[in-house]
Amino acid sequence: MNIDLQIFFWINSVAGKVSVIDFVAIFCAKYLYILMGIVVLSYIFVGRDYLSKRKNQLMVVSGLASVITGRLVIVEIIKRVVDRPRPFVDNVVTQLVQYEPNFSFPSGHAAFAFALAGAVIIYNKKVGLWLILVALLISLSRVYVGVHYPFDILVGGLIGLASGLITGIIFKKRFMGSN
Repeated sequence: MNIDLQIFFWINSVAGKVSVIDFVAIFCAKYLYILMGIVVLSYIFVGRDYLSKRKNQLMVVSGLASVITGRLVIVEIIKRVVDRPRPFVDNVVTQLVQYEPNFSFPSGHAAFAFALAGAVIIYNKKVGLWLILVALLISLSRVYVGVHYPFDILVGGLIGLASGLITGIIFKKRFMGSN
């Protein structure tokens, strides 16, 4: 048994045993990324003055661009090339959320969350670090509920983070100068 599968079973073995943890994990796996997106989108309206409002708006736009690039383009291309089935397709797992038996590698949820966090951290380190923690929670919960292997999460997270950091830096240099 490879290390990816061993770690998956170690995390997933706790699923279904404590209803409060299951509830939190299901919420994080299915809905937390939506809440994360809403929080980041709300920054488009926040700012004490023109410069801070413009910086926040640019943060949101670069976050959206990084999600499009990382999650909707790169991840989808890799999923179709690699064609890795989800853990519940080939294994007996505790699956807490219903999911299509489509491709699992790399994780689109991890890519989304880390892309957003990576872009935000370029503009607002404190909020960006909080979003990194949220992205980790989303990612771990996807393994816990039985829909991703840890390696799916790791690669999706790295794609997302790279996409977010690169997009954030490019947008900041291009539209704000060296500030």
